[in-house]
Amino acid sequence: MRSLYPLPLSLLLAACSTRPALYLNEVMADNEATVADGSGEYYDWVELYNAGPEQISLEGFFLTDDLGRPQQQALDPRLTLPAGGYLLLWASQGGGDDPTHLGFALAGDGEELGLFWTDPDTGNLLQLDALAFGPQEPDISWARGEDGTGPWLACSAPTPGASNG
Repeated sequence: MRSLYPLPLSLLLAACSTRPALYLNEVMADNEATVADGSGEYYDWVELYNAGPEQISLEGFFLTDDLGRPQQQALDPRLTLPAGGYLLLWASQGGGDDPTHLGFALAGDGEELGLFWTDPDTGNLLQLDALAFGPQEPDISWARGEDGTGPWLACSAPTPGASNG
């Protein structure tokens, strides 16, 4: 029987990149007193979660508060997330040399947030995750029901840098 594929399936699968298991996990767009950054400021924040079995470098990853501009904020390639780890990024409109500060702020009256990745094998930009939210209340986050998956829920007991479970 003649194969429909010119290459063996194993070679085709090996040529495909593995999509990283990196997710938006929790977001707070009106942080008045929940958690401060290293300088004591209460910036809005985004928590990323690595659901994969290996450490992930953030080289090639982007965050945006405008899905029409997916490469708005390149994440610092010096940042890594261990397997099962969490990372807080501060939506502070810039933080000097601190790689955890983003060049945009989150709107308390609602907006969108997207996580994108450039596949190093193909050069294609892929949307990994996204969230659209409406008006926010102070110190209430939006968190995944289960880390990295599940529905987004309003959370009156935020868990920045830790499991939502």
